[in-house]
Amino acid sequence: MAEIAIESRSYSPSLDKLFLYHVPERLCDKIRTGQCVLVPFGNKETQRKGFVFNVINDFDSKEMPKLKDISCLVSEKPFLTDELVKLAIWLSKNVFCTYFDAVSVISPANLEKRKKHLVAKLNSDPIDYKSTPKQQLVINMLSGRKEISVRDVLAACGASSYVTNSLRKKGIIDCIWIESELPALKRELPALRFALDFDEQQVYEQLENELKKQELAAVLLFSLSAKDPNVLLNLAKNVLESGKSVLFLVPEIELIHRILTLPQFDFGERVVILHSGLSNGERVNRWHQIKNNRAILVIGTRLAVFAPISDLGLIIVTDEQDGSYLSERKPLYSALEVAKFRAKHSNCLLVLASETPSITSFYKAQQGIYKLIRLNNPKNTVNVEILGVSNGEASSMLGTRLVEKLKENLTQKRQSIVVLGKKGYSTIVQCASCKNIITCPSCSANLVYHDDGLLHCHRCKKKTEVKIACEACGSDAIEYMGFGIERVKAQLLKFFDARILSLDSSTNEKAFKKACDDFEGRRYDILIGTQIVTRTPNFPDVTLVGVLGADQKLYCNDFESSEQTFSFLMQIINHIKAGHVIIQTMDPDDEFFEFVKDRDYDAFFEHEIAMRKILNLPPFCDIVTIGLVGKDLGPVYSAACKFYDMLKKQVSPEGSNPIPANIFKLNSNYRYKVVVKHKNDTKFRKMLRAILHEFLNSNPTTVRVFVDFHSHYGM
Repeated sequence: MAEIAIESRSYSPSLDKLFLYHVPERLCDKIRTGQCVLVPFGNKETQRKGFVFNVINDFDSKEMPKLKDISCLVSEKPFLTDELVKLAIWLSKNVFCTYFDAVSVISPANLEKRKKHLVAKLNSDPIDYKSTPKQQLVINMLSGRKEISVRDVLAACGASSYVTNSLRKKGIIDCIWIESELPALKRELPALRFALDFDEQQVYEQLENELKKQELAAVLLFSLSAKDPNVLLNLAKNVLESGKSVLFLVPEIELIHRILTLPQFDFGERVVILHSGLSNGERVNRWHQIKNNRAILVIGTRLAVFAPISDLGLIIVTDEQDGSYLSERKPLYSALEVAKFRAKHSNCLLVLASETPSITSFYKAQQGIYKLIRLNNPKNTVNVEILGVSNGEASSMLGTRLVEKLKENLTQKRQSIVVLGKKGYSTIVQCASCKNIITCPSCSANLVYHDDGLLHCHRCKKKTEVKIACEACGSDAIEYMGFGIERVKAQLLKFFDARILSLDSSTNEKAFKKACDDFEGRRYDILIGTQIVTRTPNFPDVTLVGVLGADQKLYCNDFESSEQTFSFLMQIINHIKAGHVIIQTMDPDDEFFEFVKDRDYDAFFEHEIAMRKILNLPPFCDIVTIGLVGKDLGPVYSAACKFYDMLKKQVSPEGSNPIPANIFKLNSNYRYKVVVKHKNDTKFRKMLRAILHEFLNSNPTTVRVFVDFHSHYGM
């Protein structure tokens, strides 16, 4: 018989378990752990997909109840490795999802269906061919390789399909469709290493010593990010040469492109890329490619942590403090915690790298849980100025000092970057008579006016036309207040005759690459953007960065706001090698900005950790958020109160009642939360799961509930 995780569409107590099925004689020699199967389920015996989690051979059939037969195998080859089956069990127990939900987040859908894949290969010697710069990049990448995915070639070179089509028509390359999985990765690993300076070499040797121990270890590498990966990539090459694989995580897709286009980056055909921008068909192909090859380098974002690597020798997590490693969809997992599980299972080295480590990680390093290795950054000549903004300047967002420096930079033919944390033109639209702020009808969020003449909701992405009259009082006097990057760009164009480029989180991957190329090619003088500018390269001609409204997030209702703001500002300061960084704030005397100006992480950490100890905040406790969501406010609030009362019998939730979520209404759903500070151990999770099951069995199905162990106050 076999224990099987059954396909389910939602979390329910009845599906939060493995189901026993009889293995018919015709499948006895074929059944394996990790296989996908079809089984009859329920009274109607509807055929459902399932995954085999365990095959039980030794049992007394007389004492077993009559079991239904497994109908058939979807594929004879197991889709999941033994490690990934164990990971699915761990996810189910630690983030409160069904076993099948865990499998769904680990693996792409329809693993049994492999699509055709377009690959390119060099057809003739292109030495005498007069190529464009983009065409030459493609030719160089294909040189010496058997064949490469066309999508990967275009992504790495920042080119369009027009480039490969032109080369194909000239007979320089061939493009062919390959059935099923991608070709095997067999090319010899080049001996080339990244050049390291003295300090980097010292750090590399310390990491190499940890590798030689061939045992589980966690290292916090302080002062390295995905932008400075030389030490980490040399370490990865060391592991590949030993015959094992490497998992290399970055927080954002844009950083994958940065690494792949490094001048010395050459791992032959040993590299597989995984990220959320791939189609499901591409993920399926790459899943099988990873599963069928050894000694490879998998580079990717959060979902790459589930890659089916069977011979892990090293896991690297760059910018480990970044919130992008937390899943925003159920199951609500932390890629960092999954990486720790995989390192433990594979008995390999885990390297957490960061310019500004999370407070929790640095505390663990101080406690000896992680080994701390520091890399001394070269002294840059950046002058950091913390400037208070007067009321008059606040009305335009551009302080006098920043305007002067921008003018100076333009005169000297140098480039500048201006950073503001908000998209759009006007961030608040309100009635001038009654001061009623216009909000999204589907969300409890202010609508933001954009220069396309529409009001945008940045939560649910809906767009609406500007109302002629106020819905509250009927007045037709509408005020546009607050500043987004579009409004600041308009002001800059009034001040200067300059070429200005804007970037925000809505910029897609292709447009982002083009924008970076255009700015680096000096086709623009000023780049204005939201926090996404920290993902751009360190442009050599940028000598001025202005940060507007640096304290916008600093004083919000989130105990991690100081940590996140400090990390953001440090990334901005490290974005240029020489010049000025002007940080505008309404409160320049705040001690926080002294830490920023001095670039003193240790002083900031000591201040922050002392505050958290007094208030009993992580890392001195764990925080769990139980969210309740539904279409009707009354039932949601009643359900939240009921869950709160059930929980109060066992532990002490925060507050005297359930709390409205930070985003109280989202996509026409009302949201409440119950927050608990408690040690997140096996005993607590067992108790919480029992309460959750009791609640779900007795509560209306119109209210959905989820448990978040990682985003702290969340929602």
